[in-house]
Amino acid sequence: MMKKVFFIIEILLLILMIACDKEVSVSSPDPPLPTGKLFVSSFPEQTLIFLNNKFTGNLTPDTIFYLESGTYILTLKKKYFKDITTTVVVREDSSSSVFIDYRDYPVVLGNVNVDSSPRDAEIFLNDSSTGKITPNTLSNLFPGKYSIRLKHSGYWDSSIEVQIESDKTIYRYFAMVDSLVWVNFNTSNSALPDLYINHTAIDNDNIKWIGTLSRGLVRFDDRTWTIYNSSNSLLPTDNIKFIGIDSENKKWLCTQVGLVTFDDVSWVHYDSQNSGLPVDWINCIAFDKNGDKWIGTTEGVIKFDGNEWTIYNQDNTPLESNFIESIAIDNDGNKWIGTANQGLTKFDGTFWTIYNYTRIDFPNNASGITIDQNGIVWFSSALRGLTPGGSAFTSDHFFWTIFTGIPSSDVRGVVTDDDNNKWFSNAEAGMSKFDDISWSHFTTSNSKIPSDRINSIAIDHSGNKWISTYEGGLSKYKGE
Repeated sequence: MMKKVFFIIEILLLILMIACDKEVSVSSPDPPLPTGKLFVSSFPEQTLIFLNNKFTGNLTPDTIFYLESGTYILTLKKKYFKDITTTVVVREDSSSSVFIDYRDYPVVLGNVNVDSSPRDAEIFLNDSSTGKITPNTLSNLFPGKYSIRLKHSGYWDSSIEVQIESDKTIYRYFAMVDSLVWVNFNTSNSALPDLYINHTAIDNDNIKWIGTLSRGLVRFDDRTWTIYNSSNSLLPTDNIKFIGIDSENKKWLCTQVGLVTFDDVSWVHYDSQNSGLPVDWINCIAFDKNGDKWIGTTEGVIKFDGNEWTIYNQDNTPLESNFIESIAIDNDGNKWIGTANQGLTKFDGTFWTIYNYTRIDFPNNASGITIDQNGIVWFSSALRGLTPGGSAFTSDHFFWTIFTGIPSSDVRGVVTDDDNNKWFSNAEAGMSKFDDISWSHFTTSNSKIPSDRINSIAIDHSGNKWISTYEGGLSKYKGE
């Protein structure tokens, strides 16, 4: 009996001990979250929302939740805009809203002061006339990007994009370009039939003859455009690669289907079937003091005196390449012959001198040649294969200097003006001028040249440069 009593007591003590170990919570439960809400919208949108100077992580339009009732300082922030601050009241168990229109706050507006040379240019803002002329200030502009354009009679339109900021005045100056300095001719503003111009030549009467890639020959006398093509003339092709003008003002057209002459009345077509030409692919032509024609082909140099055709090639001369790209004749009658892959060759009528890769750093390609007023030979070097080009010159026919000031590794041609400046046609970097001291470069980013891809340059009797471009038409540059 006693054993049962002790057993029951042990059980009761064990239950008591377990009961004493159990934790009993006496703290109050978590308070409920605030139920106030604030919806903030604005014009413009996507402004940063601050409450009591702390960023909420929200951008307009958006709702901020779990706000206690009370008065808050609301601040909106946006790049280029002045901060806008106001107070808002939030109430428990309700939703408040506020709309901020930046246009209602004059402090956010900005200004731009516009000046130009020459002055009195009409000011356009986003293509709409402001009714103002330079110098003037465009005031109370909403922050953002604007296009400002100036128009002035006799000058090219000038435009620039500006960023207006709140409570600031910025200054913009335009140096406008005389429209007579740069005149661009294309298929939209003239009768020029092609945007792809291979070559331009100036005849003895200062008339421009323009060889196009696929639209034939164009005559331009500064007023009238006359087009000759395979449909309305005896031209055998509409791709005119090069144009030479002889002392009798006859035009000699180099094409891929032979040599064509035009004396303003009659056409004559010479090819490998009806003449002494060994091939139909003609690249260039030059004329000596005797009136003989020196013709560059893919099968050597051909001399034509009006009756006889004489072939000079790798088979009968020291020429190291038959692919002739350029020919120039100096005052001593030396023929300077540029090849596509074996440098430059001089022929004095008896002896041949080769300038090619055997000379250190000498380029293999001579795409264009000019003789300056000092008798110095300049030639341009085009990119052929993986061999970069550039420009080079010689003062005594022995020592050559390679110039690195030209910004192109693919130079298609070079000409000399009356002031002895050299003008280079760059295949991908616009036009370059060298005055024997410094370089000037003309590209689409710093001038009105219509394309950076230049095939050739011709200089007329007034010193104007006529620039044949690839895809930009014909450009006339009057500047020095």
